[in-house]
Amino acid sequence: MWDDDIWRLQRMIDRMIEEMFRPYYPRRTRIEGFREPFVDIVDQGDEFLVVVELPGVKKEDIEVDLVDERTLVIRAERKEEEEAPGYRGRYAVRFYKSVTLPEPVTMEGGRATYRNGVLEIHLKKLKHSKGKRIKVE
Repeated sequence: MWDDDIWRLQRMIDRMIEEMFRPYYPRRTRIEGFREPFVDIVDQGDEFLVVVELPGVKKEDIEVDLVDERTLVIRAERKEEEEAPGYRGRYAVRFYKSVTLPEPVTMEGGRATYRNGVLEIHLKKLKHSKGKRIKVE
């Protein structure tokens, strides 16, 4: 939890600095490459809700893969064009995040929705059978 707060603070500071110097440097040189999106995992009893912030991304440019019972991989790409006096540029920002879930989930029944720059992924927890004691004879 503490690490997530530190990363969020770092991103807020990065965004403030980016906004402050935007008039002096073309965007292309500052944001090319990969970015790690904000991710929250909410335990909702029988399922996990994974919330991912992907501002400006189109739904068709998002990929969500459940690699195994505990690993979720999110990839996305945002393509933009920028035009300013004496400058015209196109660039793409790629987002990538691998999330390790606290408990195993099933690959059946997972669903994802994307609205207003926020991706919500619902994953059902894997039902474990309770152990059974074996009587020693």
